[in-house]
Amino acid sequence: MLNPRGPWQYTGTVLLLVGRRCASSNESFIAAMRELPHVTLVGDRTAGSTASPGTFPLANGCSYTVSRWIEYTADNQVIEDLGISPRVFVPSGPGDFAQGRDPVLDWALAARAFP
Repeated sequence: MLNPRGPWQYTGTVLLLVGRRCASSNESFIAAMRELPHVTLVGDRTAGSTASPGTFPLANGCSYTVSRWIEYTADNQVIEDLGISPRVFVPSGPGDFAQGRDPVLDWALAARAFP
């Protein structure tokens, strides 16, 4: 359980921009932030890659990777392979970014009065 301390607390609206490239420790941060009542996840589902993979060599020069733990959200949903869904889905694709556009950031900037 996370409890606020002291008078220096930001309680205004927070739009946390997320997407398919958010992975690993970042997903742990996202999972924690989404539990706060004034935080809204915006964008696309996260990568679902949180299990601190260990890479191990094989005798033939190849290697394999194995997850070393299972990461869960506060409501006991596994993050690995599934990711974390945003509350507000904003579609975007590689073509947007190649053309210098970021639909998720554009949405967030337009939503300044988001409840």
